[in-house]
Amino acid sequence: MARKPKVTDEQVEASREIYRIAREEADIEMAKLRSEMEAKGNQREAMGILKKIQHDRAYNDLIEAVVLYRVKENKAYKEGGLTWAEFCEACGYEVRTADNVINDLRPIFNRFSENVSTFLGIGFNKIRYLGKSLSENVSEIDDGALVIEGEKIPLTPEHKDEIEAAIEKLQDELRRQKEDSAAQKKAFERVQADTHKTVTKLEKELARRKGFLDNKDLSDEEAAFANKVAALKTAFDGYLLTIDPENIEELEPKREPSVRMRAEYIAALSYMKMQILKTYDIAEEMFGDCIMIPEKAPDFGAPGQDKGSE
Repeated sequence: MARKPKVTDEQVEASREIYRIAREEADIEMAKLRSEMEAKGNQREAMGILKKIQHDRAYNDLIEAVVLYRVKENKAYKEGGLTWAEFCEACGYEVRTADNVINDLRPIFNRFSENVSTFLGIGFNKIRYLGKSLSENVSEIDDGALVIEGEKIPLTPEHKDEIEAAIEKLQDELRRQKEDSAAQKKAFERVQADTHKTVTKLEKELARRKGFLDNKDLSDEEAAFANKVAALKTAFDGYLLTIDPENIEELEPKREPSVRMRAEYIAALSYMKMQILKTYDIAEEMFGDCIMIPEKAPDFGAPGQDKGSE
């Protein structure tokens, strides 16, 4: 019969240590589990904690900006023999970032001085944006109230949600205006490109016809006037590009232009048409029809004459 191996005191102690460690790890896991269960069972408390963290962060950001503003305005950084840039670097800021924050918030600091508590709890980025809008006269502060698009909101902590909503609305509106401006710029550049093509084409045509003018032995006065008229035609063709229905972005079908917008456009074209026809009739009565020189007769018939009419 085989002998049982003798268990030493060291082995017993090692076993106890292993058990102790395992028990501690189990206790830790149980504590974590209980903590998670408590957190899930009390979500409102967790949300309250997170909101307080967000509030504290906004508060700290604002106070941080106030300190930077006052240090720069009072030149307190010089007391330690530093320049503004050196002070910013020593505090872990890029001088450009610090200056941008100060410039954005200067209108608010100038108006409220010590009473920055008015803005506690409002997102710091929104406060910076409000400062920018004040600088650009997009919004204003009147008698302790924020005025945006005629709407007045008292600048008190109790109206924090209304203030933030108004700033967000302002951000959305200015963002839309920026997008519209970019679209208009793109459309204008497209029209410019089309105009350049047309002008180039007309210049080539003018150069081609120049030989005809030279061959007819025009007087200097006649040649100068012919060139002037050709330039007027070129300018007119360029203008026509700007009012071409296909070049007006606001009237694109996908933009769903309103009835008023379409009517304004058609009315403007009608006015231009009437003025051109009136001018043509007066000129024709004064100077005669251009058929007197067959080469000058328009290929599409006289203005006002319907296509296909006899």
